[in-house]
Amino acid sequence: MLVERERDFERLDALIAAAGRGQGSVALISGEAGIGKTSLIRGLFGRLPRGWRAGAGGCDALYTPRPLGPLHDMADMLGPKVRSLLETGERQQLFAAILDMISR
Repeated sequence: MLVERERDFERLDALIAAAGRGQGSVALISGEAGIGKTSLIRGLFGRLPRGWRAGAGGCDALYTPRPLGPLHDMADMLGPKVRSLLETGERQQLFAAILDMISR
């Protein structure tokens, strides 16, 4: 149980419910280091309905971050086609494959 995160989970639960009705959205989780962003996301994943898939990727805290870092973090979940396109750098095909994958 995460302390003082009830309101955050209420908001995320509303997004989950909307997604179940076919209304997609994006939730941006941000904050200072150590504030509990990763714990919140893990808690969110535990609240998803059975059979749903979820992935998370993080931006590198580097002077020169790796291109498409969060997509590389989620490559295994997104499948072999996306993973291959990440390696080849075919961005137009990559984004089309990602859109196809998440729309299912």
